[in-house]
Amino acid sequence: MIPELAKRGVKVRGLVKDAGQAEGVRQHGATKIAVGDLSNRSAVRAALDGVDGVFYIAPAFLPNEANVGMAMVEAAQRPGVRRFVFSSVIHPILSALENHAAKAPVEEVILTSGMEYSFLHPTLFF
Repeated sequence: MIPELAKRGVKVRGLVKDAGQAEGVRQHGATKIAVGDLSNRSAVRAALDGVDGVFYIAPAFLPNEANVGMAMVEAAQRPGVRRFVFSSVIHPILSALENHAAKAPVEEVILTSGMEYSFLHPTLFF
C-alpha cells in the first residue's frame, strides 16, 4: 500500500511500534515516521496530528483489539481526518471468531464518525 501511495505523490506517515522498524517503512515510501504503541492514546493522537486520511490495519490478534480500534477512530476525529480506511475481515459479525468479532465495533464507530470511510473485507481470494 505505501509504495503505491508514494508513487502517486501522497505523503505517507507510518506509525511503528518500535523505532527499529522505521527504516523499513521509509524504504517502502513513507516520508515521515511516528513511533508509538496503538494502546497509547496520546502517541496515536500525536501520530495523527496534521494528517487528512488514515489507513488502519490492526496487528493480528491484538489484545483488546476492539477498544484499540475504536480509540484510533476517536483519535482520527480530533485533528480533522477526512477519510478513514479500515482493513477489516470478511464477515466481522462472526462472533465465534474472536479476531473477526473484534472488528465489528470498530466498523460501527466508523459508520457514525462523520468521516468518509471504506471497509476492506479481504477474503482468501484477496
